[in-house]
Parts: sequence; structure tokens; C-alpha cells
Amino acid sequence: MLTFKAEIRKNEMKVGGTFNVKIRVTYNREVKRLATHIFVRTEDLTKDFKLKNPKYIKEADKLVRYYEELCMGLPLEASNLTLSDVLDYIQKEKEKNTPIDFIQFCKDWLTTTEVKGKRNYQTTLNTFIAFLGKDKLNTNQVTKL
Repeated sequence: MLTFKAEIRKNEMKVGGTFNVKIRVTYNREVKRLATHIFVRTEDLTKDFKLKNPKYIKEADKLVRYYEELCMGLPLEASNLTLSDVLDYIQKEKEKNTPIDFIQFCKDWLTTTEVKGKRNYQTTLNTFIAFLGKDKLNTNQVTKL
């Protein structure tokens, strides 16, 4: 059974006196930990190194639920997946949801391409940027038809 739990490791205190909250992933008695963006101080922890600050508890629970929802579609019971396969799946799903800056992608493509009408593409991109009034356009900001 695949389980997720937020935890703090006592022996992993950072130089600034903070601890990184990790998500413990357990599957078929195999354990791995995923680092998070949450850092807590000693005063945010109980004696047993459990979270006591409600703000961090809520944020850690939100992350746990996110990972659980990501893995709901995995056929864990009927397959021979390992924990590494599950973590690879999680990583790929997170990358799928990451927006891409369309204009930066176009600029990168223009610097690497050797297509014949490159100047026309550059002019079109510059006109598009002038029309938008900004030089960033994430793919999640483009509406689907």
C-alpha cells in the first residue's frame, strides 16, 4: 500500500537552525523521502519532532493530499511497480503541470534553429511581444478552443 506522511528528521538540522519538512513515501515496505519547500524552526516543533504550528501542519497536509491525488490513477495492486517507478511517475506528473513560458521557448528556438525564414519568425515574435505588452506568456494563460 502506498502511503505519504510529512515528517521532520532530528539529525538533519540546517546551519540556520531550521529543519526541512520531508514527505515520507512508503510502498511495499520500501521508504524514500521527498524534500519540500517547507522549513520550520525548533519552536514550531514538539519534543517528538512533530509539527505544532497550524500553518505548517496545513501546508504539509496539503502536500500529502496533492501526492495522494497524483497517485490515485496508478494501478498499484495489479502491477509490479517499485517505489522508484512511483517516484518517477510523480516527477513526470509534476512536470506536466509546470507551465512553459511560450515567448522564452520561441526565443530559445530562434537561437538554435537554422530555418530559412528566421528573420520573419523573429519579427513576428517581436510584434507579438509588443501586442502583449510583456515578454512572458505562460502556456496556462492561453485559452483552449
